[in-house]
Amino acid sequence: MNTPVLSKEERGTSAYLSILWVHHPCSLQLGNMKYRCQKNDVILCRQGIVYDAGKADQLSAFSFSPDWFDDLFHTQISDCRILMDFLMSETGNQEHLFFRCQKDPDPVVYLEQLQKELEIIDDIHVKKMSHLLIIAMMTSLERSHHETLIVNNSTMVSDNRFGKILKYIGDHYNTCTLKETAEVFGYQPDYLSQLFRKVTGQTFTEKLRSIRMEEARTMLLSSDISI
Repeated sequence: MNTPVLSKEERGTSAYLSILWVHHPCSLQLGNMKYRCQKNDVILCRQGIVYDAGKADQLSAFSFSPDWFDDLFHTQISDCRILMDFLMSETGNQEHLFFRCQKDPDPVVYLEQLQKELEIIDDIHVKKMSHLLIIAMMTSLERSHHETLIVNNSTMVSDNRFGKILKYIGDHYNTCTLKETAEVFGYQPDYLSQLFRKVTGQTFTEKLRSIRMEEARTMLLSSDISI
């Protein structure tokens, strides 16, 4: 199992998996998308995404090769449904998940410790510690994803069906309803409502409201549109 590679360059191209940790508010170009990032935003990127934060010291990038994700790792995050689907999909290149961690700082705590570990030279425990810290970080992201996952700033891999539903809601937050979304994906509304609460920990209405509020917050911070 190779050790993750830490980079503090403001631009680069994502590896098999790269984790971008934002240190200061900035405008981040991610592929063909541009996001207004806040301190401690965390973005999980699959392979081949070109990112550019504009200037130095805006972010840290942790890069992982495929062989880092061994069977033990997969076993330990097997109950992290969204992240497991994201990592395991063979069609996941050019995909990313965007987390706003101000509401739950635990993932950032683990990234801070991982950065310290990777700055240690010739320590036989670095690989093991990095493995444990990433498992803890991803478990924290999964536990709080109903609050921290910014759906309309994320892409979802094509074979993750529930991810596609979340992405659809993020793209159509102004107009979508439970009934209309259920029709698009071939579900009965009652069944989709139950599934939604089981997977996300929120009702459809609660998730839609949180997406709308996050979008409004972003627009207030990054545009001249009035309240």
